[in-house]
Amino acid sequence: MVTDRHGGTPGAILWHARRTPHAVAVVEAGRRLTWQAVADQLAWTVGYLEAGGIRRGMLVGVEMGSRRHATLLLLLACEVLGATATAFARPDLGQDDPVLPGCERLILIGTELAADGCPGRPSAATVIVPNDFPDMIRGPVSHHRLSEPPDAERIVRISRTSGSTGRPKAVPITYAVQQRIIAQRMASVPEDVAAKARFLCLYSLSVRGVYTRAYAALQAGGTVFFAHREDLPALLAAGAVNWVLTIVGDAQAIAVQADRPCGDATLLYEMIGARVPRALRALLRRRLGATVQVTYSSNETNTVSFTDDDDVGTLVPGAEARIVDAEGRAVPMGETGLIRVRTATMATGYWNDPVQTAAAFVDGWYHTNDVGFIPAPGRLVVHGRSDDMLNVGGIKVPPGPIEDELKALPDIRDAALISIAGPTGDDTLLVAAEVGADVSMDGLRAAVGPIVQRYVQSFALLPLPSFPRTDTGKIRRGEIEAAFRRRLT
Repeated sequence: MVTDRHGGTPGAILWHARRTPHAVAVVEAGRRLTWQAVADQLAWTVGYLEAGGIRRGMLVGVEMGSRRHATLLLLLACEVLGATATAFARPDLGQDDPVLPGCERLILIGTELAADGCPGRPSAATVIVPNDFPDMIRGPVSHHRLSEPPDAERIVRISRTSGSTGRPKAVPITYAVQQRIIAQRMASVPEDVAAKARFLCLYSLSVRGVYTRAYAALQAGGTVFFAHREDLPALLAAGAVNWVLTIVGDAQAIAVQADRPCGDATLLYEMIGARVPRALRALLRRRLGATVQVTYSSNETNTVSFTDDDDVGTLVPGAEARIVDAEGRAVPMGETGLIRVRTATMATGYWNDPVQTAAAFVDGWYHTNDVGFIPAPGRLVVHGRSDDMLNVGGIKVPPGPIEDELKALPDIRDAALISIAGPTGDDTLLVAAEVGADVSMDGLRAAVGPIVQRYVQSFALLPLPSFPRTDTGKIRRGEIEAAFRRRLT
């Protein structure tokens, strides 16, 4: 069970290291690291960063390296030192970023920035951490900093959304909110999973849904497995993990490829990044015997509701929802409108962005820009984004239900519908399909046509081996449109 008696994740690591020093806390690339080893590595990392000038109150950028265990140590060390951390990849330094230009330090893994830097990169001092730094410890280290009580109202992380469209947003969270997120997550985990959590971490620790689950597993005394997607079938079949989080696009392939875990232990399967079709939920249950949880959440609010098989959500404790019209006026229960929510784990605004904050955070509510309705108190139905409805030559086309039908076809891993304006003002419905190399264009069109032509007779078809995506699996529709236009020239 997760409590805050240990002082967050660093304090929990130290507590477990003293109680069960030889139990396994982290597995990466087949290497098993005990609680004692992780506590020693974290204490060493704290000292290394402190010697590099990281101080309380600093805003620090932490580069995401190839070793996620190393990234975990860096992020937690910043937390111990009282710095506010934001995770980044090296290409982010040349982008229009809402946080990185204000960083006082950049923690880089392995190499310094080039002398001429990157366009638009922050003028921050850098701390270079060797590629193999988790393995550099020699001799005893002091753990006393790991048990220092945290400041509940200090901002510990700023999550920067890469964004499927538009300028990235940055959402700060305090230590207290981070702990509430972790406690809320563990409260929804089945008891037998929570008692011995073995969380499979496939993605970057820059994603809040990923790192908070990793922190939750560690605080509960469980194990975090840092692995890659191709490792998952074997790990599932062996029963090595009991808690999985993937993007929706990966879940379909995993459900087909993986064998049912051995034994009767519960497997918790969660998905992020997109709508979760009912057929996919059923497939995961049938193939893997999984307990499937589907949440409605956002980076700004965290979890709002858990969605049942009838696609009706149940609000989590501390969450409220209201439905308003385009002018912000409340509509009667049962009527469709724009969804506003507030939760015990929501942010109060965006980092240094008063304009976007004023537009999205209204009178203590977060304006989701989603459309839905409240069928009964404590319940919520989400139809999708208000700006997702496509207008194709005056015909309104709902992409969500059509995409779900297309993804249920045997040859299509994922699908995206995009309305594209032509040079003369005419509109084209583009159907992008993520398919294997052996799928023929004629066969694909024959399968897609009967579904799409219930709405529009004419459409363009773009098969792709994989979709461009954000870190949380959202499809970058603008990049797909650009790829389609390049094929026209």
